[in-house]
Amino acid sequence: MSPVELFFLKRARRVHHNKPKRRRKLPPKQRAVVFETLEPRILLDAAPLMVDMAALGNDLTVKQTGANIEVLDNTSTVVASHAAADTSQVVVHGENGVDDSLAIDYSTPFFIDISFDGGSGGNDNLAIHNGNFDSVTYGVTGSDAGTIDLTAGASSATITYSGLEPLTNTGTAANVVFNLPAGPNQAVLEDNGNSGDNMSQLRSANRQPRQQRRHADPQYARSRVLRQSEHHWRHRQRRHHLRGEDRVGNLHDQRCERNRHDRSDGECQLHADRFTAEYRIGRHRSGVN
Repeated sequence: MSPVELFFLKRARRVHHNKPKRRRKLPPKQRAVVFETLEPRILLDAAPLMVDMAALGNDLTVKQTGANIEVLDNTSTVVASHAAADTSQVVVHGENGVDDSLAIDYSTPFFIDISFDGGSGGNDNLAIHNGNFDSVTYGVTGSDAGTIDLTAGASSATITYSGLEPLTNTGTAANVVFNLPAGPNQAVLEDNGNSGDNMSQLRSANRQPRQQRRHADPQYARSRVLRQSEHHWRHRQRRHHLRGEDRVGNLHDQRCERNRHDRSDGECQLHADRFTAEYRIGRHRSGVN
């Protein structure tokens, strides 16, 4: 091989070795799956328990049995039931022109709002039994309508009613409060007239009694003195000595009426030795039957 051929042969080999090398492809990296803990999420799907007296009967009782809210007829037959944890409220519709009766039994305490509309006509009544509450507050929104707020510790519930005549509560409470509507009310707190049943009633003296509120005498209630209003209104008082077996101390029958020339609101209190009831008096013309 001549020197010239040898030169070009080495040069060709050198050019071949200077070619860029191909990089080997690395296998793709696998990404790790990471699970993150989320805060608890609760699905709120509670629904009301609807009760139609026209279909289920006109004498019903609402109570809790086990984990369920049950509705029983006057033969103690369960006509409706719903899990208490899934019940947002109980709504009861009465039948027009029929005497509807609803009892709420708190033998097993439950704090779920209840609404009862007795409908038009008939002698409709609501009775609360076996309750033991820290406070029971009665609010009046009309001649046959109002609210009852029940509290025990941190638990509370509201009963809303309309189209009723008598309302009875045979349970016990440390404090019982009556909030009457503004207006020239003459409210009378007195014994209900039945010997030995330890029941008092609140009635209207300036209208024919149609709706009355009866509550068990608070034999274990603590005294609570409410401040007298600084507003000016007429105040008439008369003392009644009730039968010994029916009263807790001497029940003071107080009637309060706003002065027609006074345009301000005021407060009045009805109390026995261990009982206090409070209501407000205002300038709007309304009353309690």
